[in-house]
Amino acid sequence: MPTTAGMSYPNFSTELYERSLVLQHPSDRLVNLRFSAIFSYTDMFVDVLTDFYFIFKTLEEKLETYKDHPCVKGVVTDNMLRTPAFEQDLRHFLGEKWQGSIQPSPMAVAYCDRINKVAKTDPSLLLAYIHTLYMVLLEDGEVITQILRAALALPDEKGLSVFHMDRRQRPSSLRALLERINKLHITRPMKEMIIEEKQLCFGLNNSVFTNAKPSWRAYYRVFKITAVFAVVVSLVVVAVRRGSLSSSERS
Repeated sequence: MPTTAGMSYPNFSTELYERSLVLQHPSDRLVNLRFSAIFSYTDMFVDVLTDFYFIFKTLEEKLETYKDHPCVKGVVTDNMLRTPAFEQDLRHFLGEKWQGSIQPSPMAVAYCDRINKVAKTDPSLLLAYIHTLYMVLLEDGEVITQILRAALALPDEKGLSVFHMDRRQRPSSLRALLERINKLHITRPMKEMIIEEKQLCFGLNNSVFTNAKPSWRAYYRVFKITAVFAVVVSLVVVAVRRGSLSSSERS
């Protein structure tokens, strides 16, 4: 069992996850609030979708370029590739001429530049981006789909193809990805570099979201939905308690 600074981890994927938790910071709450506001309006969602299209496209191009590298080969399977799904979603929202109407934000350009740089330095570092970006889709894709459908008032799941990662086999696909990462023969110094790169990756993700500029109406909508949800939950709790008291009195 790997041990680092007094901490033991059953495998490398767990270590990657656990040692990334140190990045949790109160400022992340602002990012989460902005995330919610962005996903309340289609145009802002499409802007972020566009940025991550360029990011995934860059990553998957590098995975193809270095497909024979021992730390890249076979880690991401063909059914996990997201570039075609992004293109399908952008076509849905922007029409057939979508390619001529999009460009990455400066933050997305910096993100792509970083991926290109680490791939050239050592393709092993791409594991940091694989573990971060694909894990989100495999773990939370279904939940994100439902949230987006509600927030954007979408009649169906068209435009959300990027989150549809073999949903019936999602849990097994996630386990398989982690197992493939854990079976790689990676030296301790390289593991430390990958962990540092993953921490940087989190910052790059946040920069894409903080670059978006939701209007005050978007924030108001989030607060309104949250307030209504809180009231509904409170009423349900009160009703349950009253029901419990009534049952006790009858007994």
